[in-house]
Amino acid sequence: MIQLHGVILAIISVYLTPDDTRKILYTQYGVSKLIRSLNCPYLVGGDFNTTPQDICSSEWDILEGGTILVPSNTTVTCTAGIHGSLIDYAIGSWHMEHLMDKIHPFYGAPVKTHIGILYIIKDKPHLVMANQICKPKTIVLFDDPEKQQVRYPWRKCALIAEFKNVQKENESIPIVEEYSKSLGNKQDADDLRDDYLHWSATNEVQITSQITHEIKVMKQYIGRGQTPKFRYLPVAPKQLPDHMHSDSTMRYLQTVETCLTVLHRIYDSIDPRAYKQYIHIVYKLNKLKQPPDIAIEESIAIRLKGICSYAQKLNYSNLSKAIPCVALATKNRKRELDKANHKGFVSWVTESLEKGAGIAHKWTSQKTKAPPLPHIVTDVMGQ
Repeated sequence: MIQLHGVILAIISVYLTPDDTRKILYTQYGVSKLIRSLNCPYLVGGDFNTTPQDICSSEWDILEGGTILVPSNTTVTCTAGIHGSLIDYAIGSWHMEHLMDKIHPFYGAPVKTHIGILYIIKDKPHLVMANQICKPKTIVLFDDPEKQQVRYPWRKCALIAEFKNVQKENESIPIVEEYSKSLGNKQDADDLRDDYLHWSATNEVQITSQITHEIKVMKQYIGRGQTPKFRYLPVAPKQLPDHMHSDSTMRYLQTVETCLTVLHRIYDSIDPRAYKQYIHIVYKLNKLKQPPDIAIEESIAIRLKGICSYAQKLNYSNLSKAIPCVALATKNRKRELDKANHKGFVSWVTESLEKGAGIAHKWTSQKTKAPPLPHIVTDVMGQ
């Protein structure tokens, strides 16, 4: 993860083996899960051991909203073979297509049969704008039924959608108007559009009424039946560093462990800069809020909360005892996440097999690519 002017980018390096299908699928699954959890622009680069055309046909889900980024002035990145091949490139999110400044081959890479690729990102990504579709907010209902408000009946929702100016003015798409005119039923098409618009707005009002009854707030969640509208918006808006970790418990544990470790190292330092850093870290621990859904034992959670609240009173001995406690909690949480990751991979493969093994079949149907031969062979006599 890198942060550039407040914009967080995920830079991931991968290597897909040429013949181990299981390892390929497991790598793809791990990368896909990481990208979904981070929710930020990503660039997945490396040696894919297959051409961009073949990787597109592999049905890897990160390609659905992404793009393949290849060097602009070369068609060969691997010199093995007679003609060479293009198997080193990157898969980026749609943001990267706008954030990337230049893509050049780098011939100084310390790999004999491969040519490196230099990806140059624009130095001010937060200022990059692009024409984007305006979408309504995602409706997220509370998990706890007691927190949900009483859902409005359909008739009341229809009245709100019609008379409270909830559904916005709708304009026909020019190509749709031309098509309806050619069929001679433009009025029928307009009536059908208006009916669908009203039904869609009514349905959204009914769902949104479970989280709010304020009309101004409802308007932010309604508009899926509208004609798409576009605006120039930032490609990659600024994000807080907290988005760099997907699991709130792991983020909290890693923050506490890092702060305590630094306090332990600079505790006896006489450097004035160390003292200022000590005060800053203690203040950060005091203000650090524990996640409400923290997934650790209650006794450990209470202890960590006390450590953060009274960080200014911790001496060298207290820090020496607190760090292993946090490290153990971090290790246990990592083990739980690894188990969940393995379970998710198994279910992902099972589901793909039930659907015809699209991803697995694409990879197993490819021809095995032999690794490049060594330049020098030494026999048992040392010659």
